[in-house]
Amino acid sequence: MATALTADAMLAALKKWGIMPKFYKPDWRTHNRDAQQGWGPINGFVVHNFGSDTSDPNSLAYLYNGDLARRLPGPLSQFAITDDGQVWVIGWGAANHTGFMDKDLHALVLKDAAPLAADFKPDGSGSTPSSGMGAVNPHYVGVEMTYGKAPTAAQRTSVARLGAALMDALGTGYTGGSVVGHRECTTQRSDPVGVPMWQLRRDINALLKAGTVAGSGTSTPAPAPSTPKPTTVTVTPSATRALAGSRVTLTATVTPAVAGTVRFDWAKPGSGTWTEFGGAVAVTGGKASISATPSSSVVYRARFYPADAKRYGVDWAPNVPVDVVTLADVAALEKRVAELEAKP
Repeated sequence: MATALTADAMLAALKKWGIMPKFYKPDWRTHNRDAQQGWGPINGFVVHNFGSDTSDPNSLAYLYNGDLARRLPGPLSQFAITDDGQVWVIGWGAANHTGFMDKDLHALVLKDAAPLAADFKPDGSGSTPSSGMGAVNPHYVGVEMTYGKAPTAAQRTSVARLGAALMDALGTGYTGGSVVGHRECTTQRSDPVGVPMWQLRRDINALLKAGTVAGSGTSTPAPAPSTPKPTTVTVTPSATRALAGSRVTLTATVTPAVAGTVRFDWAKPGSGTWTEFGGAVAVTGGKASISATPSSSVVYRARFYPADAKRYGVDWAPNVPVDVVTLADVAALEKRVAELEAKP
């Protein structure tokens, strides 16, 4: 069982594994819950993702500030990984990221033995303070990946490398067997969605093995896990300016034209809060279409999920705005034009 890693030791570990982090705020070294919860010894690493797709800046702010509605002061994780695979340091020390953990899973982590052939299934013993392992936050490092439905290929690569870097830094007795998902800790959570934890543990072990120089006791930056081929998805609306309540057709084009499904989202301009609509739409000939009837100005985007996730990556389309006017807007404009035309 390793003592708590210092901030400098953590930075050295990331550098050793070729990770160049960004820091959300300059006070990251002291932004923690150490005084309230303690910090260390470190048992393992817990992987999370957001419950919904929000903008990366909003996600980072939430992780830093905490969730006042749930009475959870920040930081809500030590690390974040944004859609582009960038690793962010939110704070260092204890963070409010996991809460309670299934006692059997905790016992496996202490033996560096989380399963490599299947995800761990919690039995509910990690759901309340009176059962399970109680609050484990002081003894686990956590990362939040900023997606709701599925990680990007860049996020999958970065989380495996981050896990390998932390396990290497913690030393003997720490491998992928000390890495768990939030849904493995308690029946009350489903994250990280789209990440088989047994496979992530294997990926981390492969990185650790590849990064070790035989007999030297030292490590070199390991190659990243095999990355799926990139895909590109764009959204084209049938109109960029529409009348409120009229139909707008959104067409997502996937390049290369591989099989899969597309899910469309909308948000109010500037809000950063996305809502899915219409469900999954199959891609045919590289395209998928859906209709919408916006009542006010809106921003659309699409997310592509390949049928062959091992060969092709998930991708998000750039945001596309549609300006919407009402009949009242049209009437007011017509009135103003008539007034101008009536002037001598």
